[in-house]
Amino acid sequence: MLLVIGHLRFPAGARAGVLAALAEITRETRAEPGCLFYDFAEDVLEPDCFRVSEGWRDAEALRGHWASAHMDRFRAAREALGMSERVVTLYETAGPTEI
Repeated sequence: MLLVIGHLRFPAGARAGVLAALAEITRETRAEPGCLFYDFAEDVLEPDCFRVSEGWRDAEALRGHWASAHMDRFRAAREALGMSERVVTLYETAGPTEI
């Protein structure tokens, strides 16, 4: 199982466009084979910062996501919306353990 955790930061005033872009990429990505979860959340203390968490069955599924047409559209939308920061880290895990 692969986990992708990070955040994206956008300029003030871009929230409506960001939410629309996040809703579209989330809807399309959750339907991909091998996507275990795909979520964004607004940071409650940092305005204009959106946290991302993703879970993938394996590297093949994640590579397919990165190569998808909807990911290309999301990359273009992020740029158009003025994304100022992207910090995202990939983690390999042995699998989930409920706590």
